[in-house]
Amino acid sequence: MTCFRSEPDIFVMRLQNGCLFFSPSERYSANNQKSTDLKSEDLMNIRICTYTEAKKLIRQVRNDVFVEEQGVAREEEFDEDDDKCVHAIASNDGLPIATGRLRRDGRIGRIAVVREARGTGIGKRIMCALEKHARDSGIDHLWAHAQVHALGFYERLGYFVSGEVFMEEGIPHRHIEKEIQPKKKN
Repeated sequence: MTCFRSEPDIFVMRLQNGCLFFSPSERYSANNQKSTDLKSEDLMNIRICTYTEAKKLIRQVRNDVFVEEQGVAREEEFDEDDDKCVHAIASNDGLPIATGRLRRDGRIGRIAVVREARGTGIGKRIMCALEKHARDSGIDHLWAHAQVHALGFYERLGYFVSGEVFMEEGIPHRHIEKEIQPKKKN
């Protein structure tokens, strides 16, 4: 299964003005109440962008997840790689709910989903958007340092776990990787 195949009970994708839009089966309102009354015009937006283009939104999600929830030092969370990476940012009703980044060497990182949106599939969609961008950019090998508690998530997306557990910012991690088929140039 490719990440962007349409499945009615999961999501429908369409391209509009250069942005990928997904229609999820459920959403969260501005007051973080779960809502299943999704109207067809209500769309969850996942955008590929630079750090500069969405810095405030990216920082909001990562601050909530990594700094506030997990206790990562703010000065360690936001680094010089941010300006060198391509980022995916997801929003719902204009509120940022998930993010992730991709370096030119194929390293995926900083995958974060706010607590209220976990379990909706938005993390998978962030990964799919980053993988599609990597594929379109000619990258054929993806890798990351994944938090141990999230290994199952990455394995379901086709990543292989290797190496021993190691600590980053006081959190146990393992190396993961995945081979992808880059888009053929015409």
